[in-house]
Amino acid sequence: MQQNTLKKMKQTNFRLILLLLMAVLYLNTLLADNRDLMVRCVAFYNLENLFDTIHDEGKNDYEYLPDGGMKWTSLKYEHKIAESYNSHFEIILSKI
Repeated sequence: MQQNTLKKMKQTNFRLILLLLMAVLYLNTLLADNRDLMVRCVAFYNLENLFDTIHDEGKNDYEYLPDGGMKWTSLKYEHKIAESYNSHFEIILSKI
């Protein structure tokens, strides 16, 4: 059960990153034809600080488990992913 949840979370993260990359490349292509000079922006998210709610063997992630000190839940995890997505998407939109 936990392995399926972890696999789904990793797939969601991969899809999110892929979607952001495709959006940046697509918008860049659209805008490059209309401007002589274009400001470029690079944004990244430090995934070392993105903890899921399932313990990984060999990693000290006990603080970020539902019964750990941070009381980390799936809702908090999904919120953090959504905020990252929104931040990156705002950067993309600000370049239009």
